Amino acid sequence: MRYTSRRIFRAGFAAGFLYVASATGAIAAYPDIPECPGAEPLSYSMRSWKQIHDYYLRYKSWCIDGSLGEGLADSVVQTLYLHWDSLPALAAHVKRDRRFLPWVLNRIQVMSDDSSEEQLAEIILRSRSQCHSGLGSICRQIEDRAVYILHGINSPTLIRLR
Repeated sequence: MRYTSRRIFRAGFAAGFLYVASATGAIAAYPDIPECPGAEPLSYSMRSWKQIHDYYLRYKSWCIDGSLGEGLADSVVQTLYLHWDSLPALAAHVKRDRRFLPWVLNRIQVMSDDSSEEQLAEIILRSRSQCHSGLGSICRQIEDRAVYILHGINSPTLIRLR
């Protein structure tokens, strides 16, 4: 490829344009990702499937990374752990919106504190022994995801469950 003065000029012009546009804020780091106003405190405080589903509808996949992702993981795991009896409410949301369950399953994660491993272990046990009538598929998917997460970190807790 020959580097003519015209090609060099075009490349320099394009690079200069992008630099000026980004320096002035004309091009955002992620131009197609909306802001997440109010998402952070909400992500850590949800304790019902209605609240979690409302967050999902409002922010979908945009506001799920970094500290927001940690908050969502905390909310989903805590809701499963503390409010297992509310699983039919999760199933009702899933029945109306089939994309919601995969989104919830992807939020099941181990947090930095040690208690989350034990909470996931308890969720696995409940999904095996305390599954609500007619929710076997959801319970199996929750169990599979929790086992996958604990297996991924080589958790000694998982060894005790087998």
